[in-house]
Order: sequence, then structure tokens, then C-alpha cells
Amino acid sequence: MLWDLSDRIIETEVIDHLDASEHIAVRSRRDLRLIDSFLGNSRWITRKLKPLRMGSVVELGAGDGHLARYLSRIYPQLDIIGLDLVPPPVNWVDPLRWIQGDLMETVREATASICIGSLVLHHFDRNKLGNLGVHLQRFSTLIFSEPHRHCQPLTGSYFLQPFMGKVVRHDMPASIKAGFQVGELAELLRLNNSQWAIEEYVTIRGTIRFIAQRL
Repeated sequence: MLWDLSDRIIETEVIDHLDASEHIAVRSRRDLRLIDSFLGNSRWITRKLKPLRMGSVVELGAGDGHLARYLSRIYPQLDIIGLDLVPPPVNWVDPLRWIQGDLMETVREATASICIGSLVLHHFDRNKLGNLGVHLQRFSTLIFSEPHRHCQPLTGSYFLQPFMGKVVRHDMPASIKAGFQVGELAELLRLNNSQWAIEEYVTIRGTIRFIAQRL
């Protein structure tokens, strides 16, 4: 099967509208942790933070707090702030911090030197990414892992569906169709090459790895 993936297609993802306490939401978060383990997103972000581990970190779309807690175990000296629309997870404890609300507003409240995100930016359209990029200018380092909008990971997502719950069966291909190709993130976030050193590549498992460091 061939898909036209030349342009991003942004669909509403089911998990964004579930109550965190619902059984189906619990299953979905478990599926997402399995996908994260397969893609290696949390491990990659953790490695990239190693030389920067004395700084402070804001995570966009912290969700169930999986990545932030993982980072806190590896680098307990990190000051970590999670941002999300939903309340903090029930097992969220100090010194981890959480700011609940619309990302476009809360990112302005969070003071940190590093901004990270795993599978979050693809939720936003061009205008929202442009607005977000304005607020990202004050960080020194940006580290994001996002779906690669390509037929290979999209095909793979359908092969994985029998092992996933119904929410992720819908959301996984939707996230890939809303994902990015090399060069798009910097342009959409309005990151100027004269101000940022940008490293970007695609993994064999279908993710865009993106790092921008202020010059």
C-alpha cells in the first residue's frame, strides 16, 4: 500500500481525550511505554543530557511522567519540570515539579536551560509550532524525538497493531502521518541557522532525532 505523506495530516488522537484513571487509558500508557522502549527515545534523550546533566530541564507533554522519572533516577541532581494539560501522575513526588495547563502558556512559566520532548510536537499544526518556537528561543538546548513521516514506519505501525490496545492502534499511524521529515522541525519552530547549531537524523526504527544548541 502506498500513502501520500508529502504533507502532514493532523488527526485528533484518542489518548488526548481520555481520563487518566480509565482502564483504557492505563492500557494505552502501558502500550506507549513499550513503544518508547522499542524506539529508544527515553534512552537517547538521557544519553544526550549526560554532558548537560547539571542544568535544569523542561519536558513538553510529560504525560504519565515516565521520561521525567527515568531522568531523575539517572541524574538525581537535575532540576526537572513536567508540562502537560493533565494533572501530575499520582506517584509524582518532589523534587520533580509539574505545571498543568495549555503548553503554549505553561512553557512561558517554566524556567530552565534545556527543553526536551518525546513524541509531542507532532500534535501541533504549523501555526502552533511557530508560536511555540518563539518561546523556545530562550532555552540553550532543545532535544526532541518525533515520528518520521515515511511509509516504512507507517507500514510497521500496522504490523504492531495486534499487540496494542485499540487506542494506540488508532493513534500510532495517526502520529506518523502528523510527523516530520528532515529539515521541517527547524523551519516550523522558526530556528535560525545563524543562531542555532542543529543536528538531525532519522533512525532505522522510524524516528526523527533533533538537537538544537544556541550558538
